[in-house]
This record gives sequence, structure tokens and C-alpha cells, in this order.
Amino acid sequence: MIPVHPSGDDTAIAADPLPKVRPTTLPVHLHQALCQLMPFHLFVDQDGVVCDHGPSIAKLLGQSDLRQLHVQHLLRFEREKGRSLADIAQTADGKACRLRLVQQPNIALRGIIAALAAPDQAAADAGWLLNLSCGPAMPDLLRQGTLTAADFAPTDMAVEMLYLTEAKSAAIAASMRLNRRLQGAKTEAEMLASTDMLTGLQNRRVMDETLARFCQTGTAFSLIHLDLDYFKRVNDSLGHAAGDFVLQEVANIIRRELRSEDTIIRYGGDEFVLILRNAVRRNELSGIANRLIVEITKPMRYLGHVCQVSASLGIARAIAGQKVNPAQILHDADTALYAAKHAGRGCFRFFQARVPTTSNSKDRNTL
Repeated sequence: MIPVHPSGDDTAIAADPLPKVRPTTLPVHLHQALCQLMPFHLFVDQDGVVCDHGPSIAKLLGQSDLRQLHVQHLLRFEREKGRSLADIAQTADGKACRLRLVQQPNIALRGIIAALAAPDQAAADAGWLLNLSCGPAMPDLLRQGTLTAADFAPTDMAVEMLYLTEAKSAAIAASMRLNRRLQGAKTEAEMLASTDMLTGLQNRRVMDETLARFCQTGTAFSLIHLDLDYFKRVNDSLGHAAGDFVLQEVANIIRRELRSEDTIIRYGGDEFVLILRNAVRRNELSGIANRLIVEITKPMRYLGHVCQVSASLGIARAIAGQKVNPAQILHDADTALYAAKHAGRGCFRFFQARVPTTSNSKDRNTL
């Protein structure tokens, strides 16, 4: 058993001198009442020796009987180094104080000290009643199984508040999981709504949004309208499955030749629209168009059959800061595409605006 009068530890409260009068053990009825109403109580004499205690504080300290143990070996009052229990009690009488378990200093407690003295008796001769609560340590103690709800006073609403907090946390977590699933479903739906299912390219909805944004902000960009030549011949001779294969291969070729930031649209049927941001110089665009034509013209093999197509391209450009209408630049690219078709297919043409120019002005297609 831990000695009644410990020595040497100045981090805890100091033991008082040997008393001449020690309070007797509490009457049974008072002990039972305190255990029901204050299961974390300690009744200590003027020496700081435990004379009576509640069942829950004993359970928390891992002992069945705390009597005859000095409170100095059980609890440490924060910011009260070297002071005796009598001094602490006199200062903190009726006021809340902060404590920690000596053996488990990570567990912080709150307490209140009151003297149990008759009107004609000095507090130091009667002893003190110390009632404790687990404070912020309670959630961890309950989760770890150190304590249960039955260990707290029936009137202690802290357990109820903890359950409400836990229930709220669980509800918030469930709501967040649901929101993530809904957001994922929304993202997937938006992706499906903006994607061509056959080629995996983006569709006309994305084209409209991109053109509207670039035209509104005055961004420099080029629009290439690409149409496959002789595609109908593949469909008619080898069937629509072969045609789908050719469209997928063409989509892959375009992906390889363009930058990741470029927008590639399946415009419909065997037509594609390419939107190239900040790429408006003729030599750069001519190189891209030539490479696309060369790659697309190469024979494609489908189930032992050769699929031969070519490509015609019409190119229209929007110079930075120039006011451009989405419908107009689409029309310009389509006009250039018609010129390429008229020139014999398998080639590209730039749109040439039919407007007069002077020495002080430039057509947007002369760069």
C-alpha cells in the first residue's frame, strides 16, 4: 500500500503536518448518497489522506480501495506546485480547479473543493470534499472502455451531450460520404454529357462553351474543320463497324498530333472540329494540317480489309483582341473546308476574308 505520508515529490501538493484530530469515516448513509450523486468524489482529511471515495474515481485510477492513500499520490493540481492541500483548499474553496492523474498525466480533470465542517468547526479539522469530473478526457475514456455511462452521475448531462456530438459527427460523416457519391455521379454525368461515346472525344456542347469563352475574352485561337474524304465508301463496302473503326483511328491520330490543351470535337458523322488556343501562325498550322493529312491517308486495316480515307481541312483564325462571333468563325472554317474539297480533297485551305486591306491594316489570316 502507498504510505500515508509520501516524501520527495515537489511537483504535487505537500503533505500537511500530522493532525491531532482526524475525521472519522463518513456515515454509511452519507457515503451511499455521495456515491450516487457524486461517483467521482474524494473525501480527504486535513492531512490529504483519503477517508472516503466514490466508485468511479477508484475505477478511473484502477484501484478498488483508495482509503489511507495520500491524495498527492493520486492527483496533481495544476499551477499549485509545492502548496499544501490546506492552502489549495482555502484558495479554491467553492471554485473550479484543474487536476491531472499522477499515473496518467495525459488525463486532465476538473474539480471543486468544499470543506465539510460544522458551523462551530474549523475546515482544517473537518477535511475537504473534492468532487471531480472527466472534462475533455471523457470521450476518450468512454471510447477506450475505461468508463461507461453508468459510471457517471444520473444528472451529469455531459454523457448525453457526448452522445449527441457523436451522433452529429456520424450524421455529418454520412452526409459527406453521400455528397462525395453525388458529386462523383454528377461529374460522371457531366463527362458523359460532354463526351462522344464512340471516339471518346468531346462533343458539340464543349465546342459551343469553348468558342463562347474564347470569343468573349478575346483569346487568340484557330479553328480547324476536318472532314474525311471517301468515308462513305468504307461504310458502303465494309459496313458501319468498319466505319466506326476508322473514326476511332482518326480520333487517335488527332490526339497524337495535337497538344493536350487543345480541344478536339467530333462535330458529327465524319467531321471533326479542332480548337487550338494561342496557335494562329500560318506556318505552325500548315505543319499540323499536313501531318494530319499524311497520317489519316495511311491505310488502316480492319479484320483483314484495307480502309483508305483521306482528309480535307478548313482553317480559320481569331487574332488576340479581335471581336469574333462563334457562329461566324465556324462559318469561316466551313468556307475554307469547301475550298479544300473543291481543290481536289486531301488538302487544307485557310479562310480568306473578302474585305479590302490597306497598308495600315491586316487581315486576320495574313500572319
